[in-house]
Amino acid sequence: MHKLSFIVLVGLLGLASLLMGCSSPTAGSNPTTSTTGPGSTTATTPSTEYTIGSFGPGGGIVFYDSMAVTGSMLSEVVNGTTVSCRYLECAPSDVGPNTGVYWTGNGETLLPVAYTVGSGGSDSTAILNSSFYPNLSPAYFCQQYTNNGKSDWFLPARDELNYIYTNLGAKQLGGFVNGGTYWSSTASPSTNYTYVNGVLTYFSNGGIWVQSLTGGTQSLTNGGPYIRPIRCF
Repeated sequence: MHKLSFIVLVGLLGLASLLMGCSSPTAGSNPTTSTTGPGSTTATTPSTEYTIGSFGPGGGIVFYDSMAVTGSMLSEVVNGTTVSCRYLECAPSDVGPNTGVYWTGNGETLLPVAYTVGSGGSDSTAILNSSFYPNLSPAYFCQQYTNNGKSDWFLPARDELNYIYTNLGAKQLGGFVNGGTYWSSTASPSTNYTYVNGVLTYFSNGGIWVQSLTGGTQSLTNGGPYIRPIRCF
């Protein structure tokens, strides 16, 4: 009996030693990635803090951190309300149709020309407030967009669009159309425009700032055709 007990004791000690030698994952390990489907976005899942390329609270992809760039918080005027925020995220996929979208206005209100980070929200409101047919505007499709319970999306200004390219598109994040150009909410100050049946259809000088989010080229044209909403938080 004593010999059997000794063998059992040795076996238990060996098992305990084996278990002590094993380790479990710890906090701060490498973040994981996930894909939401064909043509959509792959992004890192945030753990304790939002980083460029992580998912934001609206289910979009974080592309701008104001504290990292300027050392201060960012202000955006969204639907008439000034919002203090740190981050910008873009929607995980494009919205609206690729044709039949126009930069609409009433022929009297000046087009929004603000282009810096923090201008997209107020530019979008200006576009909608000057529209004969707001449901034809790229700003309208952004305003109507809802994702992950968030409905405060807007059309990015020119410089906001460029940060999307720099921090996402240039790194093959975002699921953007290869070679496709995306609407901004910024017009050229020198734009001369023509209306047909109340719809802004032609620019004789200048135009709307658009950008390829896979190639990075910015240009002034009649617009889009692709639309990617953003929001601040």
